[in-house]
Amino acid sequence: MAKAKEIGIEAYLAEQRAKKGILNRLLEEYDDGGRDVFFCLAVNMLSVDDLRAVLVKADQETVGMAKHEKAVFIEGQLRECADRSNIPLVLWKW
Repeated sequence: MAKAKEIGIEAYLAEQRAKKGILNRLLEEYDDGGRDVFFCLAVNMLSVDDLRAVLVKADQETVGMAKHEKAVFIEGQLRECADRSNIPLVLWKW
């Protein structure tokens, strides 16, 4: 809720709607059945601008790839993006 206070509730809600749309695209077009939790984490942690940039690159560079190849590619791109921003995308096992 700190971010909602910082940028205002309307801007926060708009950001959340954008992230929901990006997550839906990731799940529909790039998930090979085993990356749904990772995609949720990435969408939560990365900025909308970074996520959009990754999607644009993936859309251009994964044409004709099988779903598994697309999933591997976009996971790598999301991890690289997170590394550049010093954001750990770590899934903890309980």
